[in-house]
Amino acid sequence: SFTTDLRAAVDGAALVIEAVFEDRGVKAKLLGELGPLVTAQAIVATNTSSLSVTELSRGFPHPERFAGLHFFFPAAINKLLEVIGGESTDPGVLDALEQFAYLTRKVPIRVADRAGFAVNRYFVPYLNEAARLAEEGVASLATIEEVGRELFGATLGPFELMNVTGIPIAAHSQESLHAAFGAAYAPSRRLEEQFRSGTPWAWKETAVEPQRKTAVRERFLGLTIGIATRLVEEGVATPEATDRGATVGLRRAWGPFAQLSSIGIPEGLRLVEQYATPWGDAFPISAELRRRAAAGDARWPMRYVRVEHRGPVAWVLLDRPEVLNSLNSDLLEQIERAFHGLESDPEIRAVVLAGSSPVFAAGADIAEMERKSLAEGVEFGYIGQRAARRVEAFPGPVIALVEGYALGGGLELALAADFIVAAQG
Repeated sequence: SFTTDLRAAVDGAALVIEAVFEDRGVKAKLLGELGPLVTAQAIVATNTSSLSVTELSRGFPHPERFAGLHFFFPAAINKLLEVIGGESTDPGVLDALEQFAYLTRKVPIRVADRAGFAVNRYFVPYLNEAARLAEEGVASLATIEEVGRELFGATLGPFELMNVTGIPIAAHSQESLHAAFGAAYAPSRRLEEQFRSGTPWAWKETAVEPQRKTAVRERFLGLTIGIATRLVEEGVATPEATDRGATVGLRRAWGPFAQLSSIGIPEGLRLVEQYATPWGDAFPISAELRRRAAAGDARWPMRYVRVEHRGPVAWVLLDRPEVLNSLNSDLLEQIERAFHGLESDPEIRAVVLAGSSPVFAAGADIAEMERKSLAEGVEFGYIGQRAARRVEAFPGPVIALVEGYALGGGLELALAADFIVAAQG
């Protein structure tokens, strides 16, 4: 029900989400009024895309129960939800907010309280870089727009995205990142001019220049991979969450780490170094990226299976919620390795196999399968068989905890367990 009475609105509430517009003073005033009205057990979350959760929690009666949620535009449709903990936030509060996300059919990613959080840290600079490229005369607007669509597998390129979501939002967001991270994040003069003009980007009035696409592509990749690897190194988000933010929140076909693995880590480092050269220390390069390139690693490792020890019981959690835990080669191999490792652990008496979200596994990853040759498809089948056999052969009882979809290969995986406990509905 709707009410303008704040006390009545929060009376007895277990979760309160503040969603006034993005102004620190306005939010702080409302939170100050809200603090005395909520119970000590209530979770209070601020809906913000750029403000510090830690700063907003200062003065709040129970900062350990205060956190941030970043709903992505349009919130009624977009499934991504960044879950942000402040310096004092109880980890259990973040766990509860992730469960809230799943109950409301969102895909949560947990991120640290740093400017831009995870997704906007590399997405907003991408928009700014498009304007920089135009300002420097590297390519026409239409060329930059087309490369953005092609490179990231997106419906809209950077200029049309700004036209749709608002050029002022891009300009203000870039200013916030500039204040936090320095010169390399300075707003492009062309972006500021377009903002002041009040007119949309007229990219359709220019022509595509195919010969200039490579330069644009390399700039976009160097920027995106450089920022993504740094934010992971800083502990802002995991590589998996970073890619999830791109595919779910930005509706891209690939995330930064998937793209890095597709071109190879040494090539990725070359592009990052090329991008960083004009900026020097203002655009620091990830030490882990350098280390992996020096080691000759081709792909950045991604973790799709989590193992949690809860006393004598190990929980093996399938963790690709953005694709309903569909089974790709990496996930199946990680299942096999997880059970193999648990076999030699004398403390483990039983294993629970489940999804990290309210889905077990929606079958094989068709998107991966369609790219495989006949021989690769046969090998994919063998990978699945090895994973199932490892589950079947585990010396202790294995319980498949099935909630949501368990289709095709997902059901076969559940059948490999000794017991299936399935949720109703």
